[in-house]
Order: sequence, then C-alpha cells, then structure tokens
Amino acid sequence: METEDKTADSLPWQKDLRKIQNLKDNWDNEGACAINRLAIKNVQHLMKTVNINVASSLRLHPTPLGAVGIMFETKQGRIKGEVGDVALSYFVKRPDAQTEYYSFEPANEETFVVLARKLESIA
Repeated sequence: METEDKTADSLPWQKDLRKIQNLKDNWDNEGACAINRLAIKNVQHLMKTVNINVASSLRLHPTPLGAVGIMFETKQGRIKGEVGDVALSYFVKRPDAQTEYYSFEPANEETFVVLARKLESIA
C-alpha cells in the first residue's frame, strides 16, 4: 500500500528528510559525513512501500556516517535502523519476543517490502 501524498512535506518523515538531506560534511562539528544522496533516494523509495499509518509515525534522523536513521515505536514493538546508499540494517524488538537483527541487507525493492511489512506488523 502506498503512502498518500495529501500535501507535500506534511508528514513527520517528510519534514525530517527535508531537514537532513542538505547536511554537509561536519554537520555535527565532530566530523560527520554529509548525508548520502542515494541514501535519501532509498528512504524515499522505502516510504512508497509503507502504508500511511506507519508513514505518519516513522521518524528519521541523520547518522554520522552519512546514512539515514529510522525509528518506529508502538506498544507492539520497536524498529530502529539505518538506510544507506547500497544497504540497510535494522532490528525489530517486540515485547516478549527475541530481537530480530537484519544487517547489511541490500537496498532494493524486495528488502524495502520486507521492512515495510515488519513496520506494519507493529503498527
């Protein structure tokens, strides 16, 4: 299911992405890398696969290595990770369940759909 595009930049993730997409090298004054343009495109592609309920609550933040951090938390669980230029890594933590880890998964359609379904499973 695709996110609805009610008004441009109206969802928190869109505002977050707009704020971080133009960060330059050393944006944190501690040597952080500029946010990778392909990481930005990968996040935009991922968000096209996520339903509007998830999209309206998912938050994004820059990482020092130039990736985009993702965070989604509900009573049903938490997903936290990073989307980079060629790969993404994340974990899924549900109450009373073992944490699931996904490391250096390829940034492609199949992986985005898997992550979207996991996000929706805790929405």
